[in-house]
Amino acid sequence: MSTLVGWVKFAVLDLNSNKPTCDRFLSYRGDTDEAWRRAAAFAVRDIQMHCIPR
Repeated sequence: MSTLVGWVKFAVLDLNSNKPTCDRFLSYRGDTDEAWRRAAAFAVRDIQMHCIPR
């Protein structure tokens, strides 16, 4: 079992104003391909839920 813990920080920018509209910090655990796929899928869902205006 892996004990690797990683962090990802990203911002979504408004290209017209060049200012961040959303700033997120996510963490994940694991160093396998599956762990990376799950982290990527979670990041996409998080962006959709919190960073894209509805």
